[in-house]
Amino acid sequence: MENLFNLIVFLHIFAGFMGLITFPVPLTATHGSELQERARNIFFWAAISITASAAMLVILRVGEIVFR
Repeated sequence: MENLFNLIVFLHIFAGFMGLITFPVPLTATHGSELQERARNIFFWAAISITASAAMLVILRVGEIVFR
């Protein structure tokens, strides 16, 4: 169980890093350009991944506490 938790934490951190890296690109790129579209999609999926991994981490941690 601890290995799964650590894997999800790693994915959460990686997605957060990708979100931080790609966030300024759509703000500064030309609207409608291919670069802006790609960076926006990467940021969107990074945000979805962060949310999903955070929810999984909460479920795993609560499960450990409840089912001790």
